[in-house]
Amino acid sequence: MQISRTILDYATRQGRAVLTSDATTDDRFGAAHSVIIQEIRGAMCVPLRGREEIIGAIYVDSKILSHKFSIDDLKLLFAVGAQIGIAVENTRLYDANLRAERLAAVGQAVAGLGHCIKNILNGMEGGAFILQKGIDKREDLSIRKGWDILSRNSSRLKGLVLDMLAYSKPREPVYETVEANSVAAEVTELLQERAKNEGKLLQFLPDEELGEVEIDAKAIYRCLLNLVTNAIDACPEKGGEVQVRTHRAVDGNRFEIRVADNGCGIAEEDLDKLGRAFFSTKGSKGTGLGLSVSYKIVSEHKGEVLVDSKQGQGTTFTVVLPVRRPSQ
Repeated sequence: MQISRTILDYATRQGRAVLTSDATTDDRFGAAHSVIIQEIRGAMCVPLRGREEIIGAIYVDSKILSHKFSIDDLKLLFAVGAQIGIAVENTRLYDANLRAERLAAVGQAVAGLGHCIKNILNGMEGGAFILQKGIDKREDLSIRKGWDILSRNSSRLKGLVLDMLAYSKPREPVYETVEANSVAAEVTELLQERAKNEGKLLQFLPDEELGEVEIDAKAIYRCLLNLVTNAIDACPEKGGEVQVRTHRAVDGNRFEIRVADNGCGIAEEDLDKLGRAFFSTKGSKGTGLGLSVSYKIVSEHKGEVLVDSKQGQGTTFTVVLPVRRPSQ
């Protein structure tokens, strides 16, 4: 779409509405290259005013000589422009406040996170000590044990840092076409060994007819990783079961990924707090970031997270996502 930059710049620079019945003969911009080349006749341009500055403009033109915009047309455009200017500015302020709140929440939680990081570093220090002892004495068992402790705590530290980064800044999903089952299967496969070592059963039950979807695969992977990890943690040491299911919604426009466990459940008074930054039902064992990051990722996909939980019986988290990327 081509517009006259001369008319647009004049309106935004002067900060007032422009109305012309024939731009090619208008002394203000009749000699402008864009006006002549595009043969612009009637034109209107209204600046979009915020509270303190001009943030854009509405531009209308016509190449038909017999068509002339009236002063009433300009008044209508001006009224619309005033409302749009305030609306756009309010949206920008809201987004800025949202980012500020997230960063403030991160700052307020530094003490709690510091305690968590301290525990991880203590674990790494202990692993390094065992590893060094095994190297000095050439004991393969101590070397493997020390390396396992180091590796496990390194993964915990990496996960914590990634969650902090994911929560503290807004992010547009990077959509790609993938098999929906493949993302859930990858998460299940990664955590299968951990569940087995803890004596818990982790199952993946895919909907074979689900097919391809458009999602940010890396982000949804992280979301599911947090949900399945939480489910494993919530399960009892004996007889613990976690099921990951995929399912296409009846309307065909959405699909679901359900993560269900037979663990301790969530207290009713805590259900409304889920997704809130740094709130954790794990006490000192949790950072309260994983679930809030999952909620944020799903929200960025224009989806929703549903929770069904009963104390002593278990919890089911259902991630509902559009099959195709939302239109702009």
